[in-house]
Amino acid sequence: MINTYISPSKTFSFEYPDNWKLSRNEDGSILLWKKGGLLRKDSNYILRIVPLLSEIVISPETDEIYVDYRRKEHADLEVIDKSESHIMNFHIIKYRQTSFQDAATKTVPAVQDCWELVLNNRIFKCSFTVTEGEEDSSRAREERAVAEQILQGLRLL
Repeated sequence: MINTYISPSKTFSFEYPDNWKLSRNEDGSILLWKKGGLLRKDSNYILRIVPLLSEIVISPETDEIYVDYRRKEHADLEVIDKSESHIMNFHIIKYRQTSFQDAATKTVPAVQDCWELVLNNRIFKCSFTVTEGEEDSSRAREERAVAEQILQGLRLL
């Protein structure tokens, strides 16, 4: 079974499996995690989607400057133009970064797979976070693949 999320502003939607949970933070970010899976809302190990709206349509020149800026930060940056797997043909910036996440009483190193989907004046900053060392485990690969499918179905309404 598939669930459909429609933003409160009715500007975008996406589908996600019914064995995944969804919640919205007060800041507008959307959190998703598999029930009983590797990611959990309270652990910060989740798929996070942060919708942003630019005041203007993002021009190709502005986008190019932004991509160059991201390239300086992330040597593994991948740019996907008009991906056939994405419904809306977003311009996609993909990279991996390390960070630290609070987990109960300690801070642990984490790895984030990041996607920035850009279409017209909309940007969706998305990240899939796991504990460092678990990023290539079979569970992480499986849940990351579902996370990417969720992002591929993102559409503007």
